[in-house]
Amino acid sequence: MQKIFYNAKFYTLNDGEEVAEAMLVNDGIIVFAGKKDEVFSMKTEDTKLVDLKEKSVLPAFFDMNLSLFKIIENRIKNAKSEKYIENLSEFDENYDKFVNFKLYKNEFLKLQQECLENGVTTVCEVFVGAKEFTFWKKLSEQNLLKIDINCFVDMLGFKQVMDDNCRSFRKYKNHLKLGGYCLNLDGEIINKRAWLAKPYRHEAGYGGEPLVGFEQLSFLIKAALEEKKQLMVFASGDMAVEQFLTCLGEHSEGKDAESFCRPILNFASVISEKQIKKLKQFSVSLGFKISDITYGKTLIKIIGKHRANNIQPAKLAEKFGLNFMLCSSKDDINKADLLIDFASKRETLEGKVFGKNQRISANRAFASMVKDAAFCCFDETHKGSLENGKLSNFVVIDSFNLNSNLGFNILSTYIDGECQFKAK
Repeated sequence: MQKIFYNAKFYTLNDGEEVAEAMLVNDGIIVFAGKKDEVFSMKTEDTKLVDLKEKSVLPAFFDMNLSLFKIIENRIKNAKSEKYIENLSEFDENYDKFVNFKLYKNEFLKLQQECLENGVTTVCEVFVGAKEFTFWKKLSEQNLLKIDINCFVDMLGFKQVMDDNCRSFRKYKNHLKLGGYCLNLDGEIINKRAWLAKPYRHEAGYGGEPLVGFEQLSFLIKAALEEKKQLMVFASGDMAVEQFLTCLGEHSEGKDAESFCRPILNFASVISEKQIKKLKQFSVSLGFKISDITYGKTLIKIIGKHRANNIQPAKLAEKFGLNFMLCSSKDDINKADLLIDFASKRETLEGKVFGKNQRISANRAFASMVKDAAFCCFDETHKGSLENGKLSNFVVIDSFNLNSNLGFNILSTYIDGECQFKAK
């Protein structure tokens, strides 16, 4: 079906035309976004007109760091369901024997709706093991997925999942694909588990420790590069970042990593300018857990004022032209307006500015969760902007200012030109 969406500001993220007046969609694919007169000149007798009533339209958001399955399990556990206890022993890697699939499915459907309410239509599901992938596969086969699930397999324990399901690699089928591998190199800084070159304050020389040895990490990175699989690494501390850079440097020489691997370094709480430059050389994208900024007062106590004020250095990444994404905890669905607010204002829970020199514009923060994220997921040919040939996945909001974030409310979310959520 052909549709024309009009009477709105369409923030396209298209380099050619940043703001459009109307958008023509045919069978879920954007045909043209531009001036209203040009779009309406393509109208036919069967074209459906959708008046967006002077609202704003943004491309739909990505969540680059989420574990929906873990959230499902936690919610079932917190409900103290007897079926959850039963499931611990009866969960089989063969999803056909997943006895309590209905219980998990029902929780997922609620979570999927929460994603849509937050304008998230693509999720990178991290640290996927055998049981998680069988669950996602069953949902996909039953056509229960509306959002795209991009699975990153836990490389340390479940590499076999990738080997056994290689046909799903980098190709969505019924909204599910295997994106690559993920590894965790250290813990989070707020829990004093990040691996730091300079120790934590008042901790008698303790600076955290690695979760993976150099030799093992080198072997795993080599394997990912040889298989041409994407690698998402979680490293909060500068020592963990250095470990990743050293091992990546050993095996990436002469390889065009950007074309087939596109490594992602997530969290990157404490990272130096020198390390950011190296990441650029290796075509590594960054993921910033920007919500940590709200705990500024605590971070100053843990690592000191200078390091704390420069955590999640989005401005530094922008300066050197790195792709980067904003995310929150893997236990929380991204709320785009809050993450844009954190990145552009960098205010703590107490309302104090935290790391003013690392502020980025609301527009750049918005682009990081759409255009940059699409590139990192190898989805840039059909997502990440509102332009010809791409999927009509978008959100309708009450207002948006490219130069300053004034907050916004998501009124509706569309996938393939069909409304999947509408606020009451």
